[in-house]
Amino acid sequence: MSNFTTRLVSGTIYVALIVLVLALPIVLGLWVLLSFFAVAGIIEFNRLTGVNRPYIFRIVLDCVAAVWLLYATAQYGMAISQGIGIFIPYMLYLLYVVCRSTFLPHQAMLHSLGNSLIGQLYIAAPLALAIRLTLVADSPSSMTQYNGLLLLAIFIFIWVNDTGAYLVGSRWGKRRLAPNISPKKSVEGSIGGLLLVLFSAVILRLLLFPELSWLSILLIAAVVAIFGTIGDLFESSLKRQAGVKDSGKLIPGHGGILDRIDSLLLAVPAVYLLLAFLDLY
Repeated sequence: MSNFTTRLVSGTIYVALIVLVLALPIVLGLWVLLSFFAVAGIIEFNRLTGVNRPYIFRIVLDCVAAVWLLYATAQYGMAISQGIGIFIPYMLYLLYVVCRSTFLPHQAMLHSLGNSLIGQLYIAAPLALAIRLTLVADSPSSMTQYNGLLLLAIFIFIWVNDTGAYLVGSRWGKRRLAPNISPKKSVEGSIGGLLLVLFSAVILRLLLFPELSWLSILLIAAVVAIFGTIGDLFESSLKRQAGVKDSGKLIPGHGGILDRIDSLLLAVPAVYLLLAFLDLY
């Protein structure tokens, strides 16, 4: 099987799995999928940083904490006042990480503490926010309902942005966007990706989001394109410092999980903040 065919097959399966999970009317499927992303992502992050590689227990604990954070979010949608008890294990984990690092040698303390906390902030927290975006309520007093359409739109915007940036950049790209990080990305490609994302936002608004204003859906699309690109560059910087081409080999032809969700990890918090600013969430 050629590399192109491998990429096509694995990419199709990846996209189909995400669409299927988000189309299901229950949050459990999304929790399972994003928990898998969190575990694989944290393992790959430790591989890239090389800090906690010899300490399997620490990596396992980081993964368990991330899965628990996603579970707590799926159960209560970050309504701390309604379900603070379920977040207590995660708080205990954070306290343990700080206490554990306190008694390490100075350099090891900074590396260990930073690696665990940054892994949670960079990977677990955005994935928890992704679950939060699927839990909506008609009013503050009503029960939250699961709706995966907004998260699906974010995924679509990311895929469209990547496609548009590649097509435009490979044809007209001249000025490098970040030559020291990703020599192939161009300013022209980024602009092309953004324009294509805005066009796709018009289509999604007509098909799926008639309740959103045109300005809101276009702002969401633009935020995803911009911060998704930055997320891609951030992960590329991690790989460049680690001296590797891919974060892993889990997805044939595409690399690791971080290679697939790097844009999502920055786009989701940015969209969440935008929706809060627009008082839409």
